[in-house]
Amino acid sequence: MAKPPNSAIKDHSVSEDHPMSKGNFSILATLQSNLDLVIMEAIFQHKLKPNMGWATLTPTYHPHGKGICALDAHHAALSSAIYTICSSLLVVAIYCWRVVVSAYDPYHLQDVYYGVQISYISIIVTHITLVALSSSLLVGVCQERIGLVAPWVVANIAFMALEAVCCMYSNVLRDHINKRFDGICKAEMIFFSTRVFINIFCLWSVMRFLRNIRAGVSYKEPEAIEL
Repeated sequence: MAKPPNSAIKDHSVSEDHPMSKGNFSILATLQSNLDLVIMEAIFQHKLKPNMGWATLTPTYHPHGKGICALDAHHAALSSAIYTICSSLLVVAIYCWRVVVSAYDPYHLQDVYYGVQISYISIIVTHITLVALSSSLLVGVCQERIGLVAPWVVANIAFMALEAVCCMYSNVLRDHINKRFDGICKAEMIFFSTRVFINIFCLWSVMRFLRNIRAGVSYKEPEAIEL
């Protein structure tokens, strides 16, 4: 059998006429650099968009949840801010109505009238403050500013506890006069309990977003690279 011819690389490396030189190593380094670029482009998800003869390379990183209905921390925090604004405005409207109704017939509540009214007004003030803080939260989530997100977390926990105290206090005073738990009391407690469960989920969502921002995760779209 005839001896198979040697490979080009082997002949080049062992040939006396063509010894290995620094140029060969530079070629290998160039190939390795090109391989690294290919690997990096495979790792980064990118979009190629034609733009006036140029190619716009936009690497993206989306730490989103999986599934069609899944929300990432950014969208969950935005939803929490919008929900808090809407629910607080609804609570303000309901308790303003309760204040007006109680003011039309102050003798019905007798000596507990001022205690009930103060409880209602306290709840109104807390939710007006929550509307302002939720607006700041909305801006903070969009701009990823921790200073606008953290106050909402603290205030939401504190105001939730304060509203629970005011709600229980006003209902106890009213029930002391009515001698029974009426339908308004039951509806008020059901409404408050439902909002507590939703608020807990909102707190968890905003705190998860806050933790991710402190860890260095950004939800902003990276700047496009013109090639």
